[in-house]
Amino acid sequence: MTNTWDNFTNREYLRQLLAHSTMRIVFTKRDGTERTLICTRDMNLVPEENHPKGVKREAPDSLPVWSILDEGWRSFRFDAVKDVETVQLDENNKPVSGTMIVNI
Repeated sequence: MTNTWDNFTNREYLRQLLAHSTMRIVFTKRDGTERTLICTRDMNLVPEENHPKGVKREAPDSLPVWSILDEGWRSFRFDAVKDVETVQLDENNKPVSGTMIVNI
C-alpha cells in the first residue's frame, strides 16, 4: 500500500495545514507501535519559551510538531503516517472534535 503523505506535494500540504491548524496524526513508530499525536506547528499555540531558537534544518523525511497533549516537541516520519484529521480545540486548548481529511 502506498502512503499518501510520502511524496513532496503532500508533505508540503501537511506542513501548511499544521502551520495554521491543529491536527490528529496517527502513525507507526519505528518500534512498530501505533502513536496518535494531537499536534500543530502554529506558533500561536506553542508557549513562547518553547519556540524554536534560531533556524534549524529539518530532515526531509520527518516533521517536528508541537504536541498539544504532551506539551512538547515530537516528530513523525511521513512514510509512517496512517491517518490525518483536523481537530478543534476548546478555550483550554483541549481537543473537541475532528473532520476527516484522509484515511489510509
